[in-house]
Amino acid sequence: MSDSNENQLLDHPRHPSSQSGFTAGGAEERVEKLVAEIGEVIRTAEPTRQWELSELAETLIHEEVSTIPAHTQQSASAPSAQGFNPLPLGMILIVLSVGLFVIVPLLSLILAAIGAVLAVWGGIMSWRGK
Repeated sequence: MSDSNENQLLDHPRHPSSQSGFTAGGAEERVEKLVAEIGEVIRTAEPTRQWELSELAETLIHEEVSTIPAHTQQSASAPSAQGFNPLPLGMILIVLSVGLFVIVPLLSLILAAIGAVLAVWGGIMSWRGK
């Protein structure tokens, strides 16, 4: 291992001797630099080993990133049960039932009734602000 690689490993944030704290913008720049360096190492490797090295890098990065807690991401992207409003579903069922009335009148009436109940329920939820 070369001296520059050893110095970079010592500067790695998870290395015990690393004392460098960096801002979010600095973190993004550092990640970009590390990715560029990984790509350069893979491109300069023997052509027969490039695929193997890229797979190794992908696996190692995936394993490292998967250990980071993603609770902030999940809370923003996960729909909450309290946020469900049946109004749009009811409206869709009513529109579909109108289209199906020519083909299957009984089924379309049942769908329209279910859609109406959902739409009224959703309207009440929206009106009450819940």
